[in-house]
Amino acid sequence: MRYNQTTSPNTPSAMPPSPSVFASVRGIRIALMLALLAATGIIHPAAAEESVFTPEFVQLSKDLAAGGDADAQYNLGLAHYNGWGVTQSYTQAVKWYTRASEQAQVNAHFNLALMYDYGNGVEQDYEKAAKWYLPAARQGHAKAQLRLGVLYDNGWGVAKDKVEAARWYRLAARQNIAEAQFNLGMLHHNGEGMAQNYQKASDEFSRAAEHGHTKAGEYRDTISFQPYSHSQYDRVWIPRQRQ
Repeated sequence: MRYNQTTSPNTPSAMPPSPSVFASVRGIRIALMLALLAATGIIHPAAAEESVFTPEFVQLSKDLAAGGDADAQYNLGLAHYNGWGVTQSYTQAVKWYTRASEQAQVNAHFNLALMYDYGNGVEQDYEKAAKWYLPAARQGHAKAQLRLGVLYDNGWGVAKDKVEAARWYRLAARQNIAEAQFNLGMLHHNGEGMAQNYQKASDEFSRAAEHGHTKAGEYRDTISFQPYSHSQYDRVWIPRQRQ
């Protein structure tokens, strides 16, 4: 079917700062740059965010990543995915996303899941995709919730479960993810994972249309008493990636 704390002590000191202080300052600078990326609301950013990955930023990320900083490890994954300041390599992206994910970095969870979902740098593996989407979805990552819903909806890497699909679609829909609203409308219309309810289907299609889903308005306006069956929506949401 369907898809800081930035404050630091300002006390003068006659002694030179320790390496840990330098690391802390670098960490704050990294965090500020990461905030710029997070504010975009997307994970593999468009070219406009490439300017963040200056040689200095990439080097700082490498230094901190080597010391185990999860955000810096995530950043290196992002850099390698897009080829920003480093040689483009899906394999290296997977490596750094994995390290960050092992420290519960939510965006790394999601990006690593995407790699397995679409077979970038690894063999496509829906089971591993579901494994990494789950912690991101539990932390409220809307697009992870959507993708997890799609996996349950179709039985990819998990047992097909329309109730679980509806649960994750609903959570993503509350965060105004148009594809989740559309998919939830389909479940309401067909009575899959819930009681059939054409009014709720229409409401979800309307919300999806308001948030830019190109087909949702058409579906709302042509609601019938026949179940929809549209295999073309198996992958209703494809993540935005820089070409």
